[in-house]
Amino acid sequence: MRRTRLRKNWKFFETQRDRLARRHHGKFVVIYNEHIHAFEDTEFRAYHRAIDDGLPYGSFYIRHCVHKHEETPIRIRGARVNTL
Repeated sequence: MRRTRLRKNWKFFETQRDRLARRHHGKFVVIYNEHIHAFEDTEFRAYHRAIDDGLPYGSFYIRHCVHKHEETPIRIRGARVNTL
């Protein structure tokens, strides 16, 4: 259930990314149920705004309002899994 909600919120952001980056460049957006809930100056404030407004943990999505070419990639290293 959470994965589906996250995917829908992610897709919503991707479809709105250019408009959000033009109008709210550099801000952090809180997306809840495929709607824009709030904009804040920092990711920390965006998170606390969502929690303070009563959004259930795991039900909202926070992204930086920047154009795709400005985005900083995140790399996560995981353990190798050996398969038989």
